[in-house]
Amino acid sequence: MEIFKIKPVEANCINPLRIRILLLMENGLRTRKTLANKLKITPQAISWHIRILEDAGLLKVNRVRNRDFRLENHYELTHRGFELLRHLDIDEKAQFRL
Repeated sequence: MEIFKIKPVEANCINPLRIRILLLMENGLRTRKTLANKLKITPQAISWHIRILEDAGLLKVNRVRNRDFRLENHYELTHRGFELLRHLDIDEKAQFRL
């Protein structure tokens, strides 16, 4: 079995809410607003968690869209984000699913 080493900066991302964010991102691009609505938390809270996931290299901005004179970032998982999720076993993923 392949050993997956978590980098120190990624260790901060291993909490239930951030894992849920990563799992939601498996299915494609998401905005802060769609994530906040799905997780039933404030946009400010989701912004904080996204920043931590971005700093860890697990999420990145895929595109920026101008919507009603506001910039809207669309996020996606990085290769490293997919790798981290791939190494969670089925039972671990199930406990974080919405």
